[in-house]
Amino acid sequence: MKMEIESSILPDNSALKECWNGGKRTSQLNIGMEATELLLNLLKEKWSLLIEDRTNKKQIWNDIATGLSKQGFLVRGEDKGATCRTKWENLRKYYRTYVSKFNQNTDIIEAIGVKTKCTNKKSITFTSVYIPKAYCEVEEIESLISEPNAYVTGGDFNGHHSMWETNTRENKAGRSIHEAPLNTHSACRLPNNTRGHGTRVVPATGRETILDLTITSPRIANSSTIALGLHLGSDNLLIITTINAAPNRETGQKWEEWNGNIDASLKNKNLKQIMDPEQAMEIFSEILEGTNEKNFKKSGTHKPIYTEPDRPWWDENCQILVELARKAFNTWKKALLSMEIRDAWKKVKAKKKKGIITAKKEAWMAFITVGPRDQPKMWSFVKCMLEKGCNLSPDSTEIRISEKLTDDPREKAELFLEIFRKIHTTGR
Repeated sequence: MKMEIESSILPDNSALKECWNGGKRTSQLNIGMEATELLLNLLKEKWSLLIEDRTNKKQIWNDIATGLSKQGFLVRGEDKGATCRTKWENLRKYYRTYVSKFNQNTDIIEAIGVKTKCTNKKSITFTSVYIPKAYCEVEEIESLISEPNAYVTGGDFNGHHSMWETNTRENKAGRSIHEAPLNTHSACRLPNNTRGHGTRVVPATGRETILDLTITSPRIANSSTIALGLHLGSDNLLIITTINAAPNRETGQKWEEWNGNIDASLKNKNLKQIMDPEQAMEIFSEILEGTNEKNFKKSGTHKPIYTEPDRPWWDENCQILVELARKAFNTWKKALLSMEIRDAWKKVKAKKKKGIITAKKEAWMAFITVGPRDQPKMWSFVKCMLEKGCNLSPDSTEIRISEKLTDDPREKAELFLEIFRKIHTTGR
């Protein structure tokens, strides 16, 4: 029996829910998720037709767009079928990127540890952790905090979670770090006394985030504290962790004397009361060097100091610009939270970059115009100009020939040969 399909009347556009419009509100995100889920279901129904070679792909996508409209969703654009197809292609691209990103992770977690004995003759394991890709499984974190003895595990976990950071989007590392101590029952994350103050300052935006965490065994966590230290130049701030145990130094006679001299010098200089980081670092370096000279014999072997070759384009102006940029950067390091000082450093940095590029162009122009008369000098000049990662391929950049830009390797080679012949005649 032949069946007739009645054409359904699509709802008015004003009654439809607009999807995939880039809105960031929760209601709009929920609409987008519902529309995406419906898109995948419709695509699953049409998949057998879509993969055939002889079917009209455009009509299939139009049918999918009509199915979305019947369910109350407004697809943007004049060609709604093309919009649905673009959405599907983007989903495939994001999925491939996600999978390839984590398939290439050979070093998901970097960790290094040391075990020491305390005055109570019991051992404590200290582990420093770094998770570069902000991705790890719960089991991997559990392996770091399943030590039978007392332990302190801390570092840059790159994990975001609402338990220790407000107004944040939780990531995979954050969820794993939060769940692992709950599963092991032998781990405690030290209470973050820095709540409201980040442990890292993003240089580009000045935003504060909390990425540095400390997890300990329950016995140590009872009376341990964690606090922020001073700005010492890094975008990750100094974290001071105090635990209820003291290390027991089981060393030789020489190291015992060295430790005693260090302790006496630190107390004599009253280093704890010095609040200026540069002054504290200078005094500590002097104490360390003096104690080393007193207790250890210096080795007579010295490695040669590597000096970079002179650059043909380097001049006094480049030197001044680099010094100003370095000075502005050091000034910003002392006040990481100051947006005004950071913007001033960025301006000086951009001026330095522009000045160096100009100096390089002028050096190339002088070389092309005059040029050396012997080949060793010419190739030495080219090598000095192009080293440090420059692309040596003939089609790397465009050049101007007779007021016309070109990147053709043959034209570049002919121009260079012509200039080379004018400078270096054969005498025939």
